[in-house]
Parts: sequence; C-alpha cells; structure tokens
Amino acid sequence: MGVADCGGCFGSSSDDPKFAQGGDKDLSQGPVRNRGCTDILCIPLFVIAQFAFITVTVMGLADGNPVKLYKPRDFQGAYCGVSQNWNDGPDLAATPKLTYTMN
Repeated sequence: MGVADCGGCFGSSSDDPKFAQGGDKDLSQGPVRNRGCTDILCIPLFVIAQFAFITVTVMGLADGNPVKLYKPRDFQGAYCGVSQNWNDGPDLAATPKLTYTMN
C-alpha cells in the first residue's frame, strides 16, 4: 500500500478529470503561466499612508504635549504630576498619582 493509495490529503489512485493535462485547468506547468504584479496600485497608496502617519506624528509632537499620553488622570480629568492642566485646572505637580487602581 503506497502513499497514493491512502486517499484523503495524499490524493487518490484515480486521476482527477478537472485538472487533466491539456485541459482548461492544467496545472502540470505550474498554477499560472502569465503572472504579474497585482498590487502595483497599492504601493503608492501605502507610501502616501506612511507619509501621512509620519506627518501627523511630527505635528503632534511639535504642537502637543506627549507627557499627556502616559500620565495618569484624576476623576476630573486633570493630569497628575503636571503643573499646568487643561482648562486652567489645578496644579498637580506635587501629586504624581492620586489613586492606585488595578488597571
């Protein structure tokens, strides 16, 4: 009993007529003869998206305050450990963390 006689994933002993040599779906010379790049239109779109990402990141770092991305906040939304909060909020520079939570 050979591998071809097992059937299942290994195939079967009978030839499949759908993929017969010389037919419409002949796979004897590989899956497709005329291959080409199908994603050529996506490359400029990808480059534009990367450029936009870098531009927004640089603009955000230049105009914003990256400390506010990782500093904790209190229940009113004021940033802990920051002397000047948004909306003329309180000076919380002396309080690095007001609460300790599980998350």
